[in-house]
Amino acid sequence: MNNDKDQNEVLKENHNSLATTNDNLPSTSSVNDFQFITQLAANLENMTAVAKVFIKGGLCPIKNENDFVVAVTTGMQLGLPLTTAINNIFVVNNKPAIATHLMRALV
Repeated sequence: MNNDKDQNEVLKENHNSLATTNDNLPSTSSVNDFQFITQLAANLENMTAVAKVFIKGGLCPIKNENDFVVAVTTGMQLGLPLTTAINNIFVVNNKPAIATHLMRALV
């Protein structure tokens, strides 16, 4: 039992270290949309750099940086972790689309 607890703690630490949220990015519950977008735009260069790493590393099905930013932004507004957003939110016909199993989980 103690070993399971240690493994869970390691997984949490790894998850936290992989998080790419910046302290400068707002919590969507504390600001309005205009403030959120303004602060997001200020960090766009950082998000694009993260997108390049994830795309080049093959860590997500998204293949261009703009779609990555849209997926992450949509995910942030839905309160989703980064990896969930980039693996389940896609740009289809110039709009963010959510995978059906994620849609069902959110409902």
